[in-house]
Parts: sequence; structure tokens; C-alpha cells
Amino acid sequence: MDPARLIAKLDVITSKADNSEYQVMLVDDDEKLVTAYAHHLEAVGLRPDVFTSPLEALESLESSRPDLILLDVDMPEMTGLELAALIRHKDDYDAIPIVFLSADTSIQTRLASMHLGADDYFCKPIEPDFLARAVKVRVARARSLRDGNNDLQRALRDFECVRNAMDEHAIVAVTNATGDIVYTNRKFSEISGYSADELLRQNYQILKSGLHSDDTYSELWASITRGKVWSGTLTNRNKKGCLYDVTTTIVPKLDATGLPVQYFSFQTDITAIKNLERNLAVEAEKLSLALETNSSPAPVVLLQPIINEVTRLLWSTIPSTVSIDCRINDSDLMFKPLEIPKVLNWARNQQ
Repeated sequence: MDPARLIAKLDVITSKADNSEYQVMLVDDDEKLVTAYAHHLEAVGLRPDVFTSPLEALESLESSRPDLILLDVDMPEMTGLELAALIRHKDDYDAIPIVFLSADTSIQTRLASMHLGADDYFCKPIEPDFLARAVKVRVARARSLRDGNNDLQRALRDFECVRNAMDEHAIVAVTNATGDIVYTNRKFSEISGYSADELLRQNYQILKSGLHSDDTYSELWASITRGKVWSGTLTNRNKKGCLYDVTTTIVPKLDATGLPVQYFSFQTDITAIKNLERNLAVEAEKLSLALETNSSPAPVVLLQPIINEVTRLLWSTIPSTVSIDCRINDSDLMFKPLEIPKVLNWARNQQ
């Protein structure tokens, strides 16, 4: 290998990085040699922190906060391998790249350094200019990886916040490609009556109410297996046999070939609204029958029981802070059943 060509390539790589804040800890008991190395590191824009004592270097980790540690192997107080082992046991420094520099060329020493997580191993004597540029590449890569890891950790924290918010709002489940449940959140257990352990590996059909036709489920399955999002309203049956209504959105997770490998289900409980619709429909039917049996406008006194029941049903789902006018038209003392669909639409929009 031509050292000059390699140095030129390293120059191209490192020239693209902003290394003004890169700091390198140099530990070597040969003061003259370590000073020379430091000079070459400075020449390529790095900031060397020189130590001839391994113990002093260990004590200075907190204040130095190096981006990379360059260690000699053979030192009197403590070997470079022993110092590296101590550094790797510190949680805050277990990711710092360590490069060994030694006249020891034995395979055993190289393997020992690799076991400690060494990022490289250079043999003395070494061309100082090559060492400086090689260290510069290592430290730039380490900083890039560290920044990327920090970005990843921030993204994971943001995702966790979103997931927690979703868990507080929605009924969430994840199934595998065959429809077997692999994850449910707390709200899913609350509405279904099944614990997370009871639901795990169960097929989603455990919740089928029997009220939907086979065509409904065939359409749903055909849509999501093609990788399309499906949305609709389902009536499910919980562990106790009680029915509940949910608006449902199922989102397929696709692999690299475009085939679904998981399905994410997000649901909202609308049982109260559905029950309101059913009860209002019954009262509307009663009202229509009452009007049909009277050739003249029905007096308020005859319609008041029905009106009271409708009002009770409405207020059972309307927040206490909402004001709604439930008065009868005084001009003809007629309650208008045609207004019921408008009230239902208002109730739906509050969800």
C-alpha cells in the first residue's frame, strides 16, 4: 500500500467534516513521542489532550470528554488494555472509540484489544502524518455516529410521546399477517374485557358479534391484504357477551416487496352515540305514530312524555357546558320530528 496515496484519500474524506471541536486523548508514557503525535494531530485540526500517566488520564475523563482515545499498550503504571477495560466499564464512556498504538505486534494482544472493543490497532513505528489523518477519520466517524444516535434517541422519545397520546385516546391493536393479535393497549383490554395476555396470539375473530355479514369481513380483508387502508364502523362482542360499537381504521404495514406483514388497528368507542341513535329512532317512531293518529296538531300535553324521553337521551351524551334549545314551537304547539336527524348529526359531530 502506498502511504502517500492513502494519506491523500484521507484528506479528501476528512476535508468534508467540521472537526473544529474534535478532541483526542493521547496516553503514552513516552513524553517525547506523545508530544510529537500531538503536534501532528494539531496540524490536521484536532485538539489533543496529552497524558503520560494512565491513572491521570482516567481521572481526567470527565473534564476532558474526548471524542477518541489513543492508547499505548505497554505502560508502567497500567497497561493500555487495563485502562481500556476500566473505561469500557463506565456507562458514559463505553461508546468512545479507542485506538491502540503499540510496538507489540502479537496476535494475542490484537485479539485482547478487539475483545475490549478497540476500534483500531496501529503498530509502531508509524508515519505520524498517516496516524494523524487516520485518527481524524475515526473521530469524525465517531462524532457522526454519536450525533446520529442522539437524533435517534430524540426520535424515539418523540415516538413514545405520540404512542402514549394515542394510547390515551384510541383503542389500539396490532395483528400479524394472518390476523393473530400480537399487541393491544390498555383501552383495548378495557372495552373488550380481555387481558393483554388473553388476547395475545388470539385471532381477531374472537370479537366478532355475528351482526355483520360475511361480505363485510371479506371486503375488509380483501382491502387490507392488498395493502390498502380500511375504515368503517364495526360492532364487536366483549368477553361478557355485550356489544359495543367502534369506528375502525386498519393500516397495513408492508415489507420491502409491498406485502403486508402486520396490521395496525385504531378504534374509537361510539357505543353511546349508537345507542342514542337507536333510542331516538324508537322515540321518533312513537312520535310519528302519535301524529298519524291525530288529524289535528298534537297538543303538547300528549307529546310531552315522548319529548321528555328524547330530551333525556340527548342530555345523556351532551356535555354539561353545551347549551341546546329543546323548546317546542309555540306558534302551533307542534314538536317537529324532522328535527331529530339534525340533532343526531350534531351529536355525531361532538365525538
